[in-house]
Amino acid sequence: MLGEFGMSQCHQDALKKHRVILAKQLVPGELLQHLLAADILTDEMVEKIMVSLILFQDMKNILVQFSRHKDHRSADACIVALLSHGIEGAVYGVDGEMLKAKMPDAGVDQLDGSERAESPGCEQRDAGISKPQKPRLPTQSDMICGYASLKGTAALRNTKQGSWFVQALNIVFRQRAKDRHVADMLVEVNALIKSREGYAPGTEFHRCKEMSEFTSSLCKDLYLFPGYPQANS
Repeated sequence: MLGEFGMSQCHQDALKKHRVILAKQLVPGELLQHLLAADILTDEMVEKIMVSLILFQDMKNILVQFSRHKDHRSADACIVALLSHGIEGAVYGVDGEMLKAKMPDAGVDQLDGSERAESPGCEQRDAGISKPQKPRLPTQSDMICGYASLKGTAALRNTKQGSWFVQALNIVFRQRAKDRHVADMLVEVNALIKSREGYAPGTEFHRCKEMSEFTSSLCKDLYLFPGYPQANS
């Protein structure tokens, strides 16, 4: 990719040699300025790269606009992917600002039925929960969320093929979406990630491991290609 932006091969090799140290110390915007000051990138090259990167405020605006889209009213489901470097609970914009990945719980209206408890008036909160109970579902109801790594561990990527997690998603979903629901496919993604081992002799990433995970509050199996119902004979 760097060659596409005009970087010479010798500079590409130098950057790859020091990429681990730079990635640990600098966020994307600072990294570009560092390379510019070292005469590895030109102003024109930085400008071209910046066009393909998203600022914190841009990410936030895109998500807000998407959440208000009218098509959600007639859709059965939607998929949101956040692809960036980050820390626990947040992802980076190219400007180094952090976008928190956890949404505020404003609640959603319950439209799925009117089931009632068998013992009216006997409901209460579990001990230790001080917030008043809302007559609405939590915001993250009917969601399934996949994560590249377990809490407190790092996600891994191959410099040529990209993120391990995205690679596994691509393999499993292309092969199994025709007959498996999303939760089952994410179990297969977990197995694929668990079985993988890094190969980078002489570096800290040699024989490294990763473990992905997902959480689900779905109430039904979610198929991406549910097919057509058979006509009654």
